[in-house]
Amino acid sequence: MVTVLSACRAGRIELAEAEERLHTIYNATTLGEIYGAIEGLPHPPAPLVLDR
Repeated sequence: MVTVLSACRAGRIELAEAEERLHTIYNATTLGEIYGAIEGLPHPPAPLVLDR
């Protein structure tokens, strides 16, 4: 979700496209649907996990 909002704020996608992608994300029942909704958008790197 953050990826879609960031892309919209940065002007990479229009508001209508952001709304469509967010609708898909909120109604997703699989990870594949979520990944499809953020496909082609830049996204932040995965968080760093430190093990003890």
